[in-house]
Amino acid sequence: MWNKLKEYYTDINISFMYGDAIILHPSLKMSWFKKQGWKQSVIDGYQQSARERFERNYSNAATTSILNNRKRTHSMIESESEENEQSEFDSYIKSKRIKAIDNSLIWWATSHSIFPQMGNMIKDIYAVPATGSGVEREFSISDNIVNHRRNRLKPKTISDLMQYKRWLDRHGLVSEFLHEQEINEDDSEIESVDGSDEGEEANQELIEWLRDWEEAGTLNERVNSINVV
Repeated sequence: MWNKLKEYYTDINISFMYGDAIILHPSLKMSWFKKQGWKQSVIDGYQQSARERFERNYSNAATTSILNNRKRTHSMIESESEENEQSEFDSYIKSKRIKAIDNSLIWWATSHSIFPQMGNMIKDIYAVPATGSGVEREFSISDNIVNHRRNRLKPKTISDLMQYKRWLDRHGLVSEFLHEQEINEDDSEIESVDGSDEGEEANQELIEWLRDWEEAGTLNERVNSINVV
C-alpha cells in the first residue's frame, strides 16, 4: 500500500494544477510553500513555471510576441524585463496577501476587472477538481443500481438513471419524496390500527373457533390418541 501511495504522489509532480491553484489563492500565494519548509529553489521553480504558463497562454499579444522573439537586441531585453515587472502575474505576486479570504473563487469573481488576464487563467485552473472522491461516489451509486437482480441494464440506461438521481437530489426532490413516503406509511399504519378490516374479523373468528374446539374436548382426544400410538 505504501508503494502505491508513493507512486500516486509522485505522479502529482507531473501536474502543475496543484501548484498553480495554491499560487493563485489570494491568501496563500508563495507563502504556503515557505511555511511547508520547501527549498527556495523549488519555490522559485513553481513561480517561474506559473509565470511562463501565464505569459504563454493568457497575457496580451504584445507581451507574447516579445517573449517568443529569439533575435532580440540588448535594448529589447531591457524593455522586456520592464514589461514583465508590470505584468499582471508579477503585480499579483507582489501584492499583499489577503489572509481573510477563504473562498478564492468569490474573490476572483469580484477582482476580475483588476486582473482580467489572470482571471482567464483562474477559470482553467480552478475548473480542475482537486480530488477524485466525487468519481468514487458515482461508482458507489452505480453499484446500487446494477445489482444481481438488474445485471442486464444497458450502459445508456445506467447513465440515465444516475443522471436522473443526481437531478432529483440537486433539486431536493428525493428528500421530499422520502418524507412524503414516510408520512403515507405512518398514515396507513394508523388506519390499520383504528379501522376494523376483514383481516381482524377473520382472526377473531379463528380465535373463537379454537376456544370452542378446546371446550369440546377435541384437543384432549387428539392428545390421548397420540400417546397411545
